[in-house]
Amino acid sequence: MTMRPLRKILSIQSTLVAVVPFLIVVLLGVFWLVPQISAEIETRQRELAGAIASQVESVLAASQATIAGVAALQMNKDLDWHNVQHVLDAQIGASASLRALYVVGPDGRVMAASLPANQSKHRQDLDGLDLSHSPLFDDVRRQRRPVWSNTFLSVVGGGLSVALAVPSDRLTVVGEVGLDQLTEVLRHTAAREEQLIFVIDRRGQIIADQDGRYTAQQLNISNIPLVRQGLASPTPLTGRFRLNDRDMIGSIVESPFIKWDVLVAQPIEVAYRSVLTTTRIVGAGLLAALLLGITAALYMARQLSRRFGKLAAYAHHIAIDEESLERPQVNIAEFEQLADDLRQMADSIRKRERQLRTSERLLQSVMDNTIEYQGLLSPDGKVVDANSAALDLIGTTKESVVGCHYWQTPWWNHDPVLQERLRRAVASASAGEFSRFDATHRDSSGNLHYIDFSLTPMKDDTGNVIYLIPEGHDVTEQRKTETALRESEGRFRQLFNQNDDALFLIRTESFEVIDVNPEALNLFGLAREEIVGRTFLSIIAPDDFQMFVESGAISDTAPVFHLERATSFSRSRGNLTVSLRGKILTLENECIIYCSIRDMTDKVRLMEEIRASQAKLIQADKMASLGLLVSSVAHEINNPNTYISANATMLARSWQDATPILLEHRREHGEFSLGGLPSAEMETLVPRLFNGIIDGSRRISEIVNNMRDFVKSEKGGRQGTIDVNRMIQAATSILWHHIHRHTDNFQMELQPDLPPARGSGQQVEQVIINLVMNALQSLPDKARGVWVTSRYDETAGQVVITVRDEGKGMGREELEQLREPFFTTRAEEGGTGLGLYITDSIVREHGGTIEFQSEPGRGTTTTVRLPAIHAKPESGTGETAAAADNGTELHPP
Repeated sequence: MTMRPLRKILSIQSTLVAVVPFLIVVLLGVFWLVPQISAEIETRQRELAGAIASQVESVLAASQATIAGVAALQMNKDLDWHNVQHVLDAQIGASASLRALYVVGPDGRVMAASLPANQSKHRQDLDGLDLSHSPLFDDVRRQRRPVWSNTFLSVVGGGLSVALAVPSDRLTVVGEVGLDQLTEVLRHTAAREEQLIFVIDRRGQIIADQDGRYTAQQLNISNIPLVRQGLASPTPLTGRFRLNDRDMIGSIVESPFIKWDVLVAQPIEVAYRSVLTTTRIVGAGLLAALLLGITAALYMARQLSRRFGKLAAYAHHIAIDEESLERPQVNIAEFEQLADDLRQMADSIRKRERQLRTSERLLQSVMDNTIEYQGLLSPDGKVVDANSAALDLIGTTKESVVGCHYWQTPWWNHDPVLQERLRRAVASASAGEFSRFDATHRDSSGNLHYIDFSLTPMKDDTGNVIYLIPEGHDVTEQRKTETALRESEGRFRQLFNQNDDALFLIRTESFEVIDVNPEALNLFGLAREEIVGRTFLSIIAPDDFQMFVESGAISDTAPVFHLERATSFSRSRGNLTVSLRGKILTLENECIIYCSIRDMTDKVRLMEEIRASQAKLIQADKMASLGLLVSSVAHEINNPNTYISANATMLARSWQDATPILLEHRREHGEFSLGGLPSAEMETLVPRLFNGIIDGSRRISEIVNNMRDFVKSEKGGRQGTIDVNRMIQAATSILWHHIHRHTDNFQMELQPDLPPARGSGQQVEQVIINLVMNALQSLPDKARGVWVTSRYDETAGQVVITVRDEGKGMGREELEQLREPFFTTRAEEGGTGLGLYITDSIVREHGGTIEFQSEPGRGTTTTVRLPAIHAKPESGTGETAAAADNGTELHPP
């Protein structure tokens, strides 16, 4: 590829930039401007020809009107021939263009004639003149309309004339019209230099021009192609022709009335004089601009190439790592930025080279210090490098093996079969395939080492293999271990069969049972053919099996896995609770799971009974401790609360006494402020504040009393009388803080005059507290609600307490386990699973029932039924004790 200097390239390109606009302007002038000017010239010529044609017709129109007026007279009836002669003489005298006026009879002879006064002596020559053979007479008799003749040389006037014949009854009026006036019209019309204007008749003869020169010659120009085409075409034509050895351009237009043609022409050099002048001026300007543009372009190219040359020299010095060169000042922002970028790039490259050399040394150090056998081969299998571990194995140096084919080195020459296999592996790796196989090497002492060998291709960014990486892991000790393991398999089989636990050997991939011991067959009541070959999933419950899989027991690096509890099934004993222990073992080159299963059914049952008893004891202890704490706290709260109530009452009375004094002071001295507020506003605000303090103190007292009643031991035990509505009110009063924290929609609907129930009010209050707390904790947000209702079921004789919530709800499986101890759906939030278990126990001990209805996402309804002491009394009217009827929202104290 030819290399050119930047200055030459810039000069050529700059010159092209200057020349191309010049050429574009020239082309636009030639192909657009000049045609536009030519078209404008031709248009003006056609317009002039059309105007002249109109003037010619206007000149002839006056003569035609005079002749037509004579023909309109009824010369055979109204006038005698003396009068006819008088009319003709009058018309000749009044017209400037008429040279003769005849009245021709039906036989074609002149019956009357009139000439101008200076030609009257020739009138006798016209009397009786026979015109029957004239083409004009024949045409007018045949067509019965006015007919114009061709031009002719008048016998009377001696000039060029044209005749018009107009029919009049059986007679014909003929008038000769002189064409001298047309020459005057054309002379005044021709305003341009060397412009020619011809009026041409239907034969192509010039009948008038602006100076009369061509008219006198009676020149016929029908041989000119433009004239010949114009005579045959009714539309205007424009074209070039040659006349008198000069090139002309002209336009020919037909006169629609008399069918003559008007030709307007001028020499081409005259017609295009403005075009040539414009072209010369524009060309001179463009040429000057071209020369100036080329000069400026060459100068700028020279300056730019000189600065770029400095930058190129600077880049060359950077490329050869000459750091001492000062950066050139080229005064161009982009070049200055490029110079900075080149310097930064050079610094970055040198930094990366240093990092690369450091990485190479580090890599070489890693290779030399690893215990693995590693090397580096070219794609054709020749040794490029080898680490110290590989060289020390065969007791040789790097120089003795570098450049040799790998399969011909001392690592492989002890076994021709391995050499051939390695040669095939090198060919595959060169094509991009990874190879791995077992091999052997002999060390410098002749001992045989077993090697796990692999050959990995290294590729560049384009995917081409550039190196091969051989790696070998010495597995000699592992082989020895495997041999020892096989020897111990016999001993293992004896221990396996004689173990008291159920033992399983399971495949890691499919969890298929490979083998079991006799104790496993006895535990599950199955024959060997019924369990061997089946998956472990058929023995362990699916959920527990999934926990077993996800536990890590199938990892050969995991410790012994212990699953404390799992569910299983025995044909002879039914459901079993078992514990599992698992570990990965390698038997006969296969990784398997060694799993032991121990029956824990009886132990688990005993443990659950012990836990249930302990839980009840713990709960009872907690409740006793809580009672002592509540009593102490209630006492400590009541003392300061008494001070608050008493002081607030005294302050309220003091304010009542001070109010008249303050009012009188405001009347005398005007408005003043108390506590930063106007005194008039404080008169209404302060009583409300005192009332709020007193009311809050009263509520504190009620809450403390409810808590003391809750923990107080009842004298009557379960034989007491329970006011269920009061228990509900007390429970919600204790829980009012939790209610407002969990929901904005808590409602109570308590039936008035509810009959009492038999039992412990304290325990029933605990039931209500447990149920309301569970309902509140199930709500996903505060917009959801909780409803507590009470009613009397007269048919069953039971007091019914219902707690309904709009919480998360539960499925069928959860509903079935609600009464079990330690079952909870809130284990992550700290739930113990004892609340509903205790609640159910209390309700059953009171001779009542508790029912749960729930659907996921639609909330839960809990119904407690307790036996009533007596029948429902007469229904009374009134409001409920804590909330109005129809679901009034609760406002706890």
